[in-house]
Amino acid sequence: MTIKHIEFSGIESRRYSKNTDYQGSVSASTTINITNVQATNPTQAMVDFRYNVVYNIGGIVNLEGTAICECDSKSALDAWTSNHKLPEKLNEEIESTIMYECFVHSLSYSYKVGLPFDDRHNIPRPKIGSTISYSSFEARRFSKREERFNQLQIGHGATIVNVYERNEKEANIEFRYTVNYGHVGVINMDGNLIFPGKGAELAFQWGQKRQLPKEITEQIINTILSEGSFEALVSAKLLNLPPPIKIEIPRVKLGEPPKKTTNTGGMEVA
Repeated sequence: MTIKHIEFSGIESRRYSKNTDYQGSVSASTTINITNVQATNPTQAMVDFRYNVVYNIGGIVNLEGTAICECDSKSALDAWTSNHKLPEKLNEEIESTIMYECFVHSLSYSYKVGLPFDDRHNIPRPKIGSTISYSSFEARRFSKREERFNQLQIGHGATIVNVYERNEKEANIEFRYTVNYGHVGVINMDGNLIFPGKGAELAFQWGQKRQLPKEITEQIINTILSEGSFEALVSAKLLNLPPPIKIEIPRVKLGEPPKKTTNTGGMEVA
């Protein structure tokens, strides 16, 4: 048995605790659940799975996908149909490959939301407190991986969820950023933006009208869109979704002087 490749269809990572300065031991338990088996031809089967990591400090990472396996698909399907289990040897080989493939991705998405993997890995824990930090990621592909799209409309949205005082000179802005692919898929991120200003005043304005002054709102939304679009690009690639932003590939022509480029820069909120 060999696994030709793994196709991912869903990603979810969440940190339930606002505190990331963890005290004591950090541990994570990992499970793999096979959810469905289909025979595509006599020597190939599609095995749907869910990979779960649960943290003792309050957090999860879930990956969903399909493993394309070269095997006796009839035997695999018969075993699955009769008792929802695969033959023991085949099951061990599939689960070990899924574990190997999913480990790096689960580590990446746990760090995105401020979760360490566990104390067995000598990797510095992330420090939340930079301009933007995330508390949850969710990305799903609804269509088949091989489906092609013509003139797909991709929508971006950033919403301010809450504003509260961090200190005299800063406010915490809780937000949600969404990339909507319509019937094809969706990417959602929840996070926190540290915004310089009179924290108490901004929190009071938000509490009164659930809105902030126009110029401040524009700065916040543009920063979320700028930062979030690059994070969304990584998730889109993993799920084989179209890039959420236009990517211009630099090209050269030998024998011609390079064209001058203008760096328009970008706004940074610290």
